[in-house]
Amino acid sequence: MNGKLVENIAQNMRPKDTRELLDLYVENDREQYSEEAFEAIRRLLLERGQSVPTQKETVLPKEETVVSPAEIEKSVKISRNTLLIWGCINTALWFFAGAEDRRIITAHFEPLRPLLWFFVYGGLLIGLSMLVLGILGFFVKKSRTLLCTGLLLIVVGILNIGYPFLISFALGEYGRDVDPAAIIFDAGNKFWMVLGFLQMGWGATNIEMYLKIRRHAAADKVSSTR
Repeated sequence: MNGKLVENIAQNMRPKDTRELLDLYVENDREQYSEEAFEAIRRLLLERGQSVPTQKETVLPKEETVVSPAEIEKSVKISRNTLLIWGCINTALWFFAGAEDRRIITAHFEPLRPLLWFFVYGGLLIGLSMLVLGILGFFVKKSRTLLCTGLLLIVVGILNIGYPFLISFALGEYGRDVDPAAIIFDAGNKFWMVLGFLQMGWGATNIEMYLKIRRHAAADKVSSTR
């Protein structure tokens, strides 16, 4: 404890009345006042013949855990692999599981309007985007990979959850009345909707990690300039 600082603070606080000093001491606001300030108040109270009261317990703000370089590298690696895995899954599903659906759609709905066109080719576009970003992750090992992974997973999750409503709207543009509930209660679509919620949670975790890294990077930059 800095004794000189305690004396200076005590001198500055001397004009305050005893009631105010007692309140300050009891409240124990450690965010606003230092240890030296409370020691100065304690000495002033003793000078005035006051008994020193018990201070309230103060919970100091919890410091966020520092993100180590090893943790960042591990998170980026997992994020990169996530992009590659989901990119392969989306691309493979588009080629092998959706071929018959595409044939039927293109045969019955010509020309393809924008929303229906997206349903026909969106899986391939998303899959290829993930693969490209995942491959770039081998060469550009930056925390932005986490952000890209998080955003793409959230987009894919929203599409999986909203598929019954979006496809109903897309077919409605062609005069086809399809009840979204009938699509939702189809066993296959239930799985994709549940997967959509998991993907959104996974994406949010990646974005949270990215923001945590950015906050620490900003704090380190501020510290280095002081």
